[in-house]
Amino acid sequence: MVTGMKRSNNNENASSSRKIRKTCENADAPSTSRQSYTSSQEKKKKAEKVVIEERQRINEVVEDDELVVLEENIVMITNSGSKKFSNFFQEIELISRTWRTRAYACFPAPKIKMIKRNWNEFTAKSKNVNFSKLSSLEPHYWDIIREYRNCHPAKSVEKNSAMQKKYLRMTIDERLEFWKNQAQRIWWHAEDRLLFDESIRQKRKIEFCKDLKKYFKMNSETPSQNVERCHHLAVKFLEFNKKKFVENDKSLTPRALPEEFEMFYLSKLAYHPPRDRMRITENLSNTDLGSDGMKIPVYSDCAETDHREVHIPESLCYDYISANVIDRASEPKLEEAIGMAEQEKNKIICSCCKSENGPVNCFNNPDCRCSMVNQRLESLQGNDGRTSFTSFKPVNFRTGSAAFYRYAAFACSEECACKGRCNNNVLFTLQKNLFQLEVFRADIATGFEVRTLNYIPAGTPVMEFRGEIMNSDRLEDDLKDYSMQLTDPAEDRKALHRIIESLNFTPEYLKVLKMINKKEWHIDCKWQGNVGRHLNHSCIPNLEPFRVYQKNFTPGHVSLVLFSVKSIMPGERLTIDYGPNYKGLREGWCACGTFACRNGMDFHIFNKLNYATIRRCFEEIMQRENEDYDKLIEHWDENYYRHVELVLQLRDDRLLYKYGNDDYPLPEQLM
Repeated sequence: MVTGMKRSNNNENASSSRKIRKTCENADAPSTSRQSYTSSQEKKKKAEKVVIEERQRINEVVEDDELVVLEENIVMITNSGSKKFSNFFQEIELISRTWRTRAYACFPAPKIKMIKRNWNEFTAKSKNVNFSKLSSLEPHYWDIIREYRNCHPAKSVEKNSAMQKKYLRMTIDERLEFWKNQAQRIWWHAEDRLLFDESIRQKRKIEFCKDLKKYFKMNSETPSQNVERCHHLAVKFLEFNKKKFVENDKSLTPRALPEEFEMFYLSKLAYHPPRDRMRITENLSNTDLGSDGMKIPVYSDCAETDHREVHIPESLCYDYISANVIDRASEPKLEEAIGMAEQEKNKIICSCCKSENGPVNCFNNPDCRCSMVNQRLESLQGNDGRTSFTSFKPVNFRTGSAAFYRYAAFACSEECACKGRCNNNVLFTLQKNLFQLEVFRADIATGFEVRTLNYIPAGTPVMEFRGEIMNSDRLEDDLKDYSMQLTDPAEDRKALHRIIESLNFTPEYLKVLKMINKKEWHIDCKWQGNVGRHLNHSCIPNLEPFRVYQKNFTPGHVSLVLFSVKSIMPGERLTIDYGPNYKGLREGWCACGTFACRNGMDFHIFNKLNYATIRRCFEEIMQRENEDYDKLIEHWDENYYRHVELVLQLRDDRLLYKYGNDDYPLPEQLM
């Protein structure tokens, strides 16, 4: 098995590497020290020790960049009688603690430590604290925690680990040094094997959860749904370039696709990292398991060779959070609204009975209050092209750029009688962390990006965009490029506010709710955020943000969830549309590389195409992606399901790794 190799910063391992180098240089020289290694009993004990150490790590989530060498192969070759390499293999055994097998024993995944929070007790504690002034020029989540300032309505929050607390206390300079100290050079990154391993990990997660196994389908797209998705993307393309779509356009005949489309743009469907990478950290959130129930590694692929010289920007030194943050000192009216929303008369929760046989059928229950609100939000979509936000079925998009205001959902929560285990919780699959993500940097200029290591079906919630919720009055200029708009008074007043007024809220709460909804609210992720902070812009994004409400309708009760617009392939970049005010588009340096990019060298060609031809472009892209994915699965079946592993071999007095038809020399750090 092969995935890559790291250069250890540990002095003990470095010493072992030097010993191996010396052993190789004097392999033919007689040495009395070799006699101590020839004892089969000693070899057996050391081999057993290595195996025990590996088994102790079986619960660890091992990243893709570890060079995997099966200990059984090492022991087998060591016992084969080659005196020349006996010393050499024993040394490999001694330092093989850095060569860990990829473990799948994390299924079921360990539970994240959560702590319950009583709203009244939490509010009472904050009244006895003098709030300090927070700066928008540096991270300040630790001050918000320490002074009991976070009034987000979440009933249970993640317990910060010791490492996380230590990181939150650091200054920006200390964080830069912290990331540099973790950086390691990775050798022989095996992308193909990594994607295969993550597909197995994903399958096991689905198999472990009986609800997902029974109701969630990875490939549930019908041909008609694919056509609708291509229509959605084509309409977005037209609207993005200030063109109008009319129904008569559907009858147009597509023209021949430009040759530039075939020659250039179809070759950029996925990111292929180099075999030599620099890993900045194993886990972006600095927790044992990961703030989202998984570890998210960060890589730099900019041909940097010294881990101490790797470029770490200040933008990486933010506070990783597991839920949105609301500063009660800065947003007193929002705190007041959230406090009123906690009253029993104003809560929107259901009393549907819990089921032991599977998810509760809340969505089709006329007495379910959450489902009633969810379906009333669905009615705002109009009569044409409606889509339902349920737990297991994909979300279908049938409109263009106005989709953010047209589509919204209301989901059951952990405070409902069903505990959110029902078919009226569109966040159900999101909470299962099915998709392994990776943060990487291919170019210093474009910065960090996000890609998926798994196949993501179309219409699936992929991640939540998190940050600090603030009104537009507090949104300073340096924060605007890091924020996403959460509400729009002008658009929401047309329909959403009418639904709010029809609910049986108390008059006092309704008055406060109307007042705060007159403001624009944003999620700022410059200094507090999650992996969604690294999403890059694309003129043809594969993710679309939508609002999902739970328990109530204040800005604190809404999650900004990113859904897949189309099926996303393993290794593909995850992107969103930053909007028409994106600085890169205004100044002409957008580098998304898609055929729809307004700064692309061939945009003048594609901008002249009609709706039918643009839709044909998207159909061609989806068809090519599906074909490539089918080939990838065939390759996996042929190479990995037959258990073809990386094996150590001796050839012409040289140690080589045999993998498929290729021979790999021993990594430099062991020579």
